[in-house]
Amino acid sequence: KMKEAGYKTCAIGKWHLGDHPNFLPPQRGFDHWFGFSGGHMNYWGHPYSKNKTMHIQRNGKNVDPKKLTYLTDDFTNEALSFIKQQKDTPFFMFLSYNAPHSPDHTTKQYLNKSDHIENGIRSVYAAMIAGVDEGVGRIDSLLTRLGIRENTLIVFLSDNGGVPKIFEHGFSNAPFRGGKATVLDGGVHVPFAWHWPGKIAGGEYNGIVSSLDLLPTFAAAAGIQLV
Repeated sequence: KMKEAGYKTCAIGKWHLGDHPNFLPPQRGFDHWFGFSGGHMNYWGHPYSKNKTMHIQRNGKNVDPKKLTYLTDDFTNEALSFIKQQKDTPFFMFLSYNAPHSPDHTTKQYLNKSDHIENGIRSVYAAMIAGVDEGVGRIDSLLTRLGIRENTLIVFLSDNGGVPKIFEHGFSNAPFRGGKATVLDGGVHVPFAWHWPGKIAGGEYNGIVSSLDLLPTFAAAAGIQLV
């Protein structure tokens, strides 16, 4: 639908909606895809299966791991490149960082930001988050430099609640019970932020909202009739 409305579409990062070619982004409405299909991938892009989809791919072709650096940075750089190419035309981008997710890999650059944390596992986990933070910041800065930030709807959310405290690098989701891999409140309450300066006033919304609301909202923003 976005393509029918004149938008260029792009999917970057983790795609966990099926490995068969019919389920991959190129067959699901995206003009461009850079990422992998599966639950997780090591952060250096080395395939862990002979299955073609378990490689980092760009538009259906495997990417040589030697041309990759650190996936969080690679995904950010791909997003920056796409935005630069489409800065004068409407675009829709789905950027799905696999961080922070197992395996716990990071770089010295990001570990320097969390080396004050004595617990090694927690330090690495925090460093992985720092990589995402920096990537989002770079994207936000580019939108500003290009003069399109005010008219760009940015949505940031997680796919599940935080890792519960039963794991060494977990934490409390208080006041909610449970966490990731549970259907308790701690497993389904996630960070959910919207940013569209030209259209949405700042503040906090306390009503019930779900990621399922994204599709009709995006369609309405683009002037698309779904039914």
